[in-house]
Amino acid sequence: MTYLDWASGWPINRAALKKYNEVAKLKGNFSSTHKYGFQIFKIVEQARSDIANYLHIRPKNIIFTSGGTESNNLALQGIYRKIYKQLNGQKKIIVTTLMEHPSVVNTARNLAGENIIYLKNDKFGLVDLSNLQLVLNEFYNEIALVSVHYINNEIGTKQKIEKISQMCLEKSIPFHTDAVQAHEFSQNHAFSNFFMSISSHKIGGPGQIGVLTVPDFNLLDPVMLGGGQEMGLRSGTLGAASIAAFAEACKEMYNSNKDILNKKFFKLANSFFQSNLLADNTENLPNSRFSLNGPPINDLNRVNYIINLSINSNKSPDEIVYLFDSNNIAISFGSACSAKTLGPSNVLLALGQNADQASKGLRISFGPSTKKSDINNFLAVLKLI
Repeated sequence: MTYLDWASGWPINRAALKKYNEVAKLKGNFSSTHKYGFQIFKIVEQARSDIANYLHIRPKNIIFTSGGTESNNLALQGIYRKIYKQLNGQKKIIVTTLMEHPSVVNTARNLAGENIIYLKNDKFGLVDLSNLQLVLNEFYNEIALVSVHYINNEIGTKQKIEKISQMCLEKSIPFHTDAVQAHEFSQNHAFSNFFMSISSHKIGGPGQIGVLTVPDFNLLDPVMLGGGQEMGLRSGTLGAASIAAFAEACKEMYNSNKDILNKKFFKLANSFFQSNLLADNTENLPNSRFSLNGPPINDLNRVNYIINLSINSNKSPDEIVYLFDSNNIAISFGSACSAKTLGPSNVLLALGQNADQASKGLRISFGPSTKKSDINNFLAVLKLI
């Protein structure tokens, strides 16, 4: 089977699986006061420190969750409810984009209803910073929070997240980013200034574990109530085995040679567009049979491990998915979280495509073990569309 759906999830790596099995055998609960509980406590806190090191933030600013969806919900619901309550509804606007993950889009709509401002974006999916500045200047007294993704999960666009966060900070407006698809975090202080959602299974850790980074606990209300774990902001027994395995995956990513990995992704992406099938479509040409969505390959404003192709075909998305699957190739249309209800992609609609075009955006994504032969297998089936 050719796996080109790494953006949906990585397999758990050997080191993470080994750590999971080791910790899963231990007795005790993180919150227990006996020696078994203290042993689990030490494992979890060491993992918290290792994950913080990978993200270049302080360990005390990490809250463990069940993954990206919960982290996004905790951030948006927790911030909005806290600020809305403190200011008697004065700050009721959420500023976001039309290109967010469903867990952000649907949560924002549930909270704010019509009080949402969607930022403008260019044809590559980059947020218009001048538009953001205008919105912040005009509505800063009414804005509860701003949420903009870091790496787009469908087209690979990389937002200027440090600049956006700084613009929000200057107006004292909380900023959140869905960074689930990010693999690298810069070693400066910017990442400690905003809320950030991370998911373990996107980097080789187990599923159902993630974190929300929290710069200021006074800005967040809990969404789930219970025993008061995680500073009272996320109650529930911590899964020590999953947390320890997540930390192991973070250490693997932190210690990997990212330059080599990034060069590999660039070569793999280039191998697509060096083929006769796609050679003329690297500049987002209209009316072509296949065209690239998002910034050009190796542009500073994209990651090369996520590629999205628009397909001009009479075949339906269901037929195209079946064609690839029957040829043992795993790809997806849009986000895996909404792929089972195929329809127009909110991301591609935001780029200006019509509903039919936005229904046929094929996402392929790479991981550490992707080979050029995988690309060749994909291209051989693509010719049949």
